[in-house]
Amino acid sequence: SEIMLRDDGTNGDAAANDGVYTGDFTNTVQPGNYGIAFIAESSASGGNPAFSREDFALATVSRSASTIVGPFRDFGVDTDGDTFFNNLTIEAGVNITVAGTYRVFGTLTDANGNEQSFSAKMALNAGLNTVALKFDGETIFNNRLNGPYQLSVLRLAEEDSLTLAIVDERNNAHQTAAYNFRSFQHTPIFLTG
Repeated sequence: SEIMLRDDGTNGDAAANDGVYTGDFTNTVQPGNYGIAFIAESSASGGNPAFSREDFALATVSRSASTIVGPFRDFGVDTDGDTFFNNLTIEAGVNITVAGTYRVFGTLTDANGNEQSFSAKMALNAGLNTVALKFDGETIFNNRLNGPYQLSVLRLAEEDSLTLAIVDERNNAHQTAAYNFRSFQHTPIFLTG
């Protein structure tokens, strides 16, 4: 398909002659990766030389309009029975419009800006689902900072063998309870400073 990009304030272009060219491509019923070639040409006129330029881009089209809807809840999980949390789990509600394979990505941030990330691929059915993000408890302990902690980034993406299409993203999606960092997994002996 060929689309003329315009800078005349019509057909979706915000303002005429502002140097920003706009075009709409709506034939996106087929999900996947779309290759885009941008071509700009001008013939010589008024002392200006002729030119031709090309650039390329890639756009991903998703199958669904799935969203992060909440509710959120957080809790510590002790997986080895030693009374310390091996991970901090944050559950989030998502509304899936097309069943398939999705990737959930999250970043947990403490008050000092220390971050840790979690990513998991999972099969989700159409409708309301709950996804769990499991952040490492020993990492939380090693940062030596009490909560609350912030789920500063949460992304939901469709995934298959060729594409990864982000369908929803939330910043500062959830704040956890005020956990004591000593509640998380750590070595039996450690320096307190």
